Amino acid sequence: MAPAHTTQPTLERVWAMPKSDVTRIQAVSNLLMESFGEREVFDPFGGRGDHLYIPDLLAAQRTNGEKGILFRPPITFRQAELYIKSHGKTWDGRSSWWEVLKDEVARITMMGGIVVSVGWDSNGIGIGRGFQMERILMVAHGGHWRDTIVTVERKVYEKDGETEWILGNSFLAHSLDDSPNIVVVPDEREWHATPEDPIF
Repeated sequence: MAPAHTTQPTLERVWAMPKSDVTRIQAVSNLLMESFGEREVFDPFGGRGDHLYIPDLLAAQRTNGEKGILFRPPITFRQAELYIKSHGKTWDGRSSWWEVLKDEVARITMMGGIVVSVGWDSNGIGIGRGFQMERILMVAHGGHWRDTIVTVERKVYEKDGETEWILGNSFLAHSLDDSPNIVVVPDEREWHATPEDPIF
């Protein structure tokens, strides 16, 4: 588990009509371009392969293999139940199903990698899994609609046995001791998006 440090992400709020594909909401599309830049994005719940059971797909991915992940799982318990049963699986109705997904997303994200999560809360993948929150976008839809909440996090910490890996420009790097078991990874933010190069 990562050290319990905190950081202050950028918080934004906009209004937009709700859409079944949240990436088609202009503010969300802009955020994705700005956050991912030219990274190749792994979008497991993006609908390209509905026959695959996503927990199994995530478990099959290489550790530290992804630079960018768009994480948009079923949001409600009812949505999760329908999804799980549609793949012939059983579910005990507990929130641990989402926790397993987040554990796998954290495992397959490389140091410095970006995860954008979409849902009804701002929890994201979480500092306990080594992620630093950088940005939160609240998209209000008016009326009785719940807000769509999008979080942007960067992986800044990982522990492998006795060795701790910390991203050099993260908030964690500013409170390091001289332990020989700590490795500081250079923070190279070479990816930049432009409006002319949309990726969604």
